[in-house]
Amino acid sequence: MRTLRLSLAGTIMLVLLGGLGVAALAQAEPGYSTDGTWMSLTQEQCVPTTPLDRTNQANGDYQVRGLGVTCAAPGEDERFGSPMKIVLNEDCFADGGCVNWGTIAQPGADGAWSGWFAGTEDPDASTYLTIVMTGSGDYEGLTHIRHATGPFHGPLDHAGVVFEGAPPPLLAMPEPSE
Repeated sequence: MRTLRLSLAGTIMLVLLGGLGVAALAQAEPGYSTDGTWMSLTQEQCVPTTPLDRTNQANGDYQVRGLGVTCAAPGEDERFGSPMKIVLNEDCFADGGCVNWGTIAQPGADGAWSGWFAGTEDPDASTYLTIVMTGSGDYEGLTHIRHATGPFHGPLDHAGVVFEGAPPPLLAMPEPSE
């Protein structure tokens, strides 16, 4: 009976020590942050900065490539200033809707943000974008992920989170191809 109690006590000790070891490893996992903050802003007054490069297809589809756009982006979070600079690409379809993607850069009070966006425009011209940016300057080491929705010609409402660490692997900026 005494052997059974000692075995049971030993098993419990191993389970507790193993569980604490796993908890310590989980806390030390790189890239995890518990210090995220929410932000929002409105994208409005967009003005093209480059000529429109639009290619029309015989079936009614069209493509836009490399359209530079600057947009006012008022909001209360000083880490996100104005103007926001965008390079837009899109493929639009004759029977409705578009796929949009490109790069985005935005100044802040003590640094800057840069990254990419991708999303869709439905046949009613409502836009849905995911934006992923990393910081520089005082924002070095921070990631910002947000979503933007609204009518294609604006204003778009942006909301998302800023956190310490790298973007999740699925959302990391792809390396330039050769």
